[in-house]
Amino acid sequence: MPGVDTDTVRDISAALDDMLAKYPHTKILSVEISNVEGDIAQALEDVLRHNGVKGTRILFSERYATDRNLLSTAVRDAVQRGHFNSMPAPPAYGAIVHEFGHALSFSGRSAAVDSADSDLLEHYLRTDGSRLSGGDIMESYRIWRGQLNGYSFWRGEFDPIEALPEAFTDVELNGGSASEPAQVLFRTLVDAAESQWRRVGLM
Repeated sequence: MPGVDTDTVRDISAALDDMLAKYPHTKILSVEISNVEGDIAQALEDVLRHNGVKGTRILFSERYATDRNLLSTAVRDAVQRGHFNSMPAPPAYGAIVHEFGHALSFSGRSAAVDSADSDLLEHYLRTDGSRLSGGDIMESYRIWRGQLNGYSFWRGEFDPIEALPEAFTDVELNGGSASEPAQVLFRTLVDAAESQWRRVGLM
C-alpha cells in the first residue's frame, strides 16, 4: 500500500514472528492494513470460506501505518493517561502483541474471559487476602486489581475482554516487572489456549 511506513511494517512482522515462535498453534489468518475506526489495530475472529478454518484476522489502522509520528504520539499520550502500560518496544510491535492476545483468547474459546475475574480474586485471597476480613477484602482486592492499566476497565468496571490481552502484552514486553494481576491474567489466557490446543491434538 502506498505511503505505509516501512519501519512500522517491519515492527508488525517482528511482533508476529516473535509471538508465533512462542505460540505456534495460534491461527492468524491474515494481517491487513485497513480502516480501523478509533483504534490502532483490531483482532477479528473469522472463518476461511474454502476450508472452514477458524482463526484471527488482524487489522492495523491505515491512518497509523502511514504516519509513524502520529502513532508514537497516540501511544505516548495513552501511556501518560494510564490507558496503556509503558512499552519498551515500538508502538506497532506492542499493538500487534495486544491483538495476538485476543487471538489467544479466541483460541481458548473465550474460556479465559469467563474465568478472569474469579482467577484474580482466587489468587488474591490465597496470597494477600487471608489477613483481611469482611468488606475490607473486596475493597482491598479492587485496589490490588487496579494495578492493571486503564484499558482493562470500561466505565469503571473490569473488562476481561481487553484486560487479558493487555496483561499478555505487559508480561510479554515487561517480563517479571509486569504487575502481579497482569501475571495472573497472562497465565489464565495462555492456559486456556493451551487447554484447547491439547483437546484438539495440537499439543
